[in-house]
Amino acid sequence: MSGLTEMHFHTSEVSACGSIAAAQGIRAYKERGYDTVVVTDHFHADYFASLPEKLSWPEKVERWLAGYRAAKREGEAAGLKVLLGMEIRFVHSPNDYLVYGLTEELLRETVEPYRWSEEDFHRFSRDNGLFFAQAHPFRSGLTRCEPAYLDGMEVYNGNRRHNSRNDQAAAFAAVHGLVPLSGSDFHEWEDLAEAGMLFQPPVTDSMDLIRRLREGRFQLYPEIS
Repeated sequence: MSGLTEMHFHTSEVSACGSIAAAQGIRAYKERGYDTVVVTDHFHADYFASLPEKLSWPEKVERWLAGYRAAKREGEAAGLKVLLGMEIRFVHSPNDYLVYGLTEELLRETVEPYRWSEEDFHRFSRDNGLFFAQAHPFRSGLTRCEPAYLDGMEVYNGNRRHNSRNDQAAAFAAVHGLVPLSGSDFHEWEDLAEAGMLFQPPVTDSMDLIRRLREGRFQLYPEIS
């Protein structure tokens, strides 16, 4: 299926809850017909606190990029495009947010953004041309972010180990004019290729991805009625 893109993908190199190495996951997605995978490893205080204190912020970012870089190397070998994203969690809330359009340079320059508020990150995202969306917003224990601070919302999350109440997320996004997203939330093999988004022709880079999201030039996979 040309143009099929995984929007929510974790690696065991970085995400503690991930059990599949980046290269293995990328090969599997290639076999399932995907053209693009966005690596969205968890980006939160607990991960960075687990790293040696002596490391500078840019050095810590280098550690965090390990999953993405392994995925990108395998993608280049296999003929599958790999883009850099993140799933950020702020220290004041259990909510998770997907971010697209990041660059390695911007990450190295931006110290501990997980200590910000959603309003602060929204401003940062707008100023740097990023796309900021809430992930699985209707899971138990989570709350909905103020829609004015979001570009989009994950309306279909394919992770089978959670009840993401996708129908409620889709309704909320429609009412508030948020761009709908669909992703497998890949951590284990049972999550493989459960969801995604279809872009025709395939996206070329992160900025092209964001442009098509904003323009509504995509289809959700699976389709949501």
